[in-house]
Amino acid sequence: MSQTPNQNPAPRVPWVRNAIIWLLRITLRDWPLKLLALVIALALWTGLITQDPTLTRERVFRDVQVSINNAELLKRNGYIVVDDLEALLTGVDVTAQVPQMNFRQATASSYNVRVDLNRLAKRAGPQTLTILATGSSDYGTISSISPATITVNVEEYVTRGYIPVNVVTQGQAPEGYYAGDIACDPALITVSGPRSLVEQVQRVEVLLNLSDLPAREGTIVSALDFTLVDGEGNPVTSDMLEVTRESVLRERINVSITLYALREVDILSEQLYTGEPAEGYRVTDVYVTPSTITLAGAQSVVNSVNLLQTSGRVNINGATETRTATVKLARPVNLAYMSATEVTVTVVIAPETDTAITLDVPVTMAGVPQGWAAEADFPSATVRITGERAWLDSIAPDQLTLLCDVSGLAAGVHSVPLQCRIEGAQGHEYLIETEPQQLQVTLTAPQAAQ
Repeated sequence: MSQTPNQNPAPRVPWVRNAIIWLLRITLRDWPLKLLALVIALALWTGLITQDPTLTRERVFRDVQVSINNAELLKRNGYIVVDDLEALLTGVDVTAQVPQMNFRQATASSYNVRVDLNRLAKRAGPQTLTILATGSSDYGTISSISPATITVNVEEYVTRGYIPVNVVTQGQAPEGYYAGDIACDPALITVSGPRSLVEQVQRVEVLLNLSDLPAREGTIVSALDFTLVDGEGNPVTSDMLEVTRESVLRERINVSITLYALREVDILSEQLYTGEPAEGYRVTDVYVTPSTITLAGAQSVVNSVNLLQTSGRVNINGATETRTATVKLARPVNLAYMSATEVTVTVVIAPETDTAITLDVPVTMAGVPQGWAAEADFPSATVRITGERAWLDSIAPDQLTLLCDVSGLAAGVHSVPLQCRIEGAQGHEYLIETEPQQLQVTLTAPQAAQ
């Protein structure tokens, strides 16, 4: 009988196990020192990496602040950018290749991102301006700028002088005071800026509110804002306009105003006319328009004036009718203001009047019905006429008629007023009185008479 040999597994290689054990022993022997050595090695490696300038990383700076250079130099060369450069330069992004060793320290300001206005051509119109940035060995190089350029509009930068300053007032001066003698410093200014704006400016306006002034006599000085305006009074506003006087930039205008005391003064009503009217005429009234004048000045000055006199008179010599003339007023010294320098003087001239009395003027009964009897208590009356003397002298007795009108009255006793008529009295002014003013009249009907 045959016998099959035993099939035993291959024996393990003893050296593999021994190698693993040896490595573990080597690794675990003095392991703190070995860990420290590893850390030092890593630190040295990292230090060497960061000190190598050729090792860079890309870094993007968003919305970079872009500086604007040589704006004043461009003005001195006679040109100016009229666009809002700060608005055009918003949203600028800069990409830089930053050395590893300064990656964390790098900022957008490290690259001096800017536009140089001196690079613009010396001409007006639209131009392209490149956005610049500067790299360095410390912070690397610029790989891109977005946007790389901007388009700006350039105008001539001009200066115009001798532009007048006007003070515009509103409101009322404090009660009892008069505002006068307004002055401004400077009275003329110089405007510089883009030609299109400078040519619009015609004057400078300063608003002075009189209501804001203190209630006191004297000169008050205020520094006030001003507005540049065109020929139609519309404001011309722009940050690109500069207002100067003798090369000094002006932001306000000094305005001075003097307040004076007020007083109302009457005009002397005497000695306003000269001469005499024609014979038979007289002066019945004299009046002045205006009758009072407002004076302004120092309190001591206006208090010393009680009445104003005219420097001239109305000549009424030989006049037969009212005369009106304008005469000047005598101005007291040291006054700041008079509301009027002349007045209108009216001299009323009328005929001289007199009273004429005519006695026993017969009374004429009127309106007595046919067949009726009328008997008055007085057959005559006295007539008194007041009017122009010359006309009265011309009236004859037969021009007078006294009527006692009983029309429509019934039988009986009645009080009837007397009516006086003057022939040729048209165009004359007169007053008539009778004595008595009325009569007692007895009316008798025909039957009663029988």
